[in-house]
Amino acid sequence: MVEHKLKLDGLTCGGCVKVVKQALEQLDGIESFEVTQDSAIINGSVDLDTLIETIENAGFEATAA
Repeated sequence: MVEHKLKLDGLTCGGCVKVVKQALEQLDGIESFEVTQDSAIINGSVDLDTLIETIENAGFEATAA
């Protein structure tokens, strides 16, 4: 299991956080995650590029922290 820390941009409310959480829940290989308006900490076997792509596909920006 690997822990990834991401900086998030574009999340302005709790609804945005919910959208990112729902997108991450669709990925296989995630053991746990915590998402705020500014950051995400994700544990599991999913690679960093897949996590960033998933968040960007949900409409937000993500970069490795």
